[in-house]
Amino acid sequence: MKFRIQGYMKVPREVVARASMPKPVVPRPPADLKPRGVVRQVVGFAAEWAKWNAAGRPARTEEEQAKCQAICRECKPYWNPERNKCRICGCGKMMWEWATKHCPINKW
Repeated sequence: MKFRIQGYMKVPREVVARASMPKPVVPRPPADLKPRGVVRQVVGFAAEWAKWNAAGRPARTEEEQAKCQAICRECKPYWNPERNKCRICGCGKMMWEWATKHCPINKW
């Protein structure tokens, strides 16, 4: 094993080569997100309502709402068909109408 002097200590070339290689960027999968509790959903709803109200209450068209709804309903790990809403953000029909609301996992 050949050594290279780096600073005051000897470091093997293999270690230096491995340390200088960039680490691959691995995107965090959506499964790492945890469903929000009722209190956090209510607080999130209030914050989204305030943002929507301050923006002048912009609304999406019927086509945009249908697109958001279709995307949400196909999101198997987070869509709750019994309650007809998302398990993460709690969005449903009202949130699809608001143009200021966006999916927390960037699907729409």
